[in-house]
Amino acid sequence: MSKDSRCHNVASLSRVKTKLAARKKDKAVVCGKAGPETPRKAKSAVIHSVKPAAGSGITLSRRKTFDEINLAARVIPAKPTMPVIGNLLFAAANGSLQVRATNLDLELRTACEIDSAVNFSFGVNGRKLREIVALLPSDEFSICLDGAILRVECGAVHYKLPIIRADQFPAAHQQPEGAFVLPPNFRELIRSVLFCVGEEADGPAYALNGVKLEISPNGGLRAVGTDNHTLSLAETDCQTGSDIDLLLPERTMEILIKLLDGNESCVMRYGESIVQFEAAGRVLSSRVLTSAFPDYRTVLPNYEMYATVDSVEFKEAVKRMELCSSGRNNGAYVLLRTGRIDFRTVSADNDEAEDSIPAKLTLDREIKTGLNAGYLRRFLSAAPKGEILIYFKDGKSAFDLRPGSCQWRFRHLVMPMNLGG
Repeated sequence: MSKDSRCHNVASLSRVKTKLAARKKDKAVVCGKAGPETPRKAKSAVIHSVKPAAGSGITLSRRKTFDEINLAARVIPAKPTMPVIGNLLFAAANGSLQVRATNLDLELRTACEIDSAVNFSFGVNGRKLREIVALLPSDEFSICLDGAILRVECGAVHYKLPIIRADQFPAAHQQPEGAFVLPPNFRELIRSVLFCVGEEADGPAYALNGVKLEISPNGGLRAVGTDNHTLSLAETDCQTGSDIDLLLPERTMEILIKLLDGNESCVMRYGESIVQFEAAGRVLSSRVLTSAFPDYRTVLPNYEMYATVDSVEFKEAVKRMELCSSGRNNGAYVLLRTGRIDFRTVSADNDEAEDSIPAKLTLDREIKTGLNAGYLRRFLSAAPKGEILIYFKDGKSAFDLRPGSCQWRFRHLVMPMNLGG
């Protein structure tokens, strides 16, 4: 072999070695061996920036924890406008596990005791965690943080849920300054009007999707709800010395009823735009509605004529008539006469039903009208058992229904319907 050939081969071998070395270097970079300069490693460091605290595992009671999670998860909207408000915020400190939920307009804070001195905070999907805790096979389960993962363990059952940092959660509502204790029957008072609240705002003029709460300095508390077809009003005594006129969202009142279940003592705090209710260590905060409420006082009648019926007999008759009521209006023909009230319904398929109940009523003439059976049923489901007084003027004016025996003053107005026939 000539000298030139040997030199050429050496040069070729050198180039091959150089290419192999370059390939090994590229492979090392792809596999993440090049240290912090790799893009994937840097991105992972940002995602896993939530660090677990030492000894961050705790054991919880499934029943007690579920009660708090279930109540807090009611605040979470079905379709969150922001991903973060689909989470519940958990914070463990000083032997207490606090839970907070918010949809920005409504917020709930609750807590349960834990037998641990751990300190941590994180956010996790609220609805998913509620479903998991509800289906755990035994009463005790444990949770612990593992980087950006929450581990939920119960016997052979193991879950891993991604978490968010606590500082990503919206700030809590500020506590209003004014405060007083609500009357013990406030929960039932709200139930008496909530069924009557409209589904949405009635155009730009009025807000029907809320409960109007009025507290007068002379010691009266009144709640009013309407859907433009019916109106419910409930009032009781409440010595506060305050003059308050607020419109609270329907969802706030629904959760408040759950919060007050079994708790007679409730403190209400109020400000210009925020109202808080605190009972049994749970705090519900809500923004007030700013739209106008209809002037309901102009439609409150003052009748002298009334019929008295038994609430159970009335309710059962209405339920039977509703089976054959017609279409969306759910209309029932009603005939008031001395000693009785007669009902008749006819469906679009010509199904027909008739019923009659006794009534304490004396009339010199019969009065015919049409009433929505569904509206009557809703009222009778909210009214206490006993006598129902039906105040009326004629068949064309509003009917004013009132329980004969009630711890609070309760009346329900129903507008009549023109059913023909």
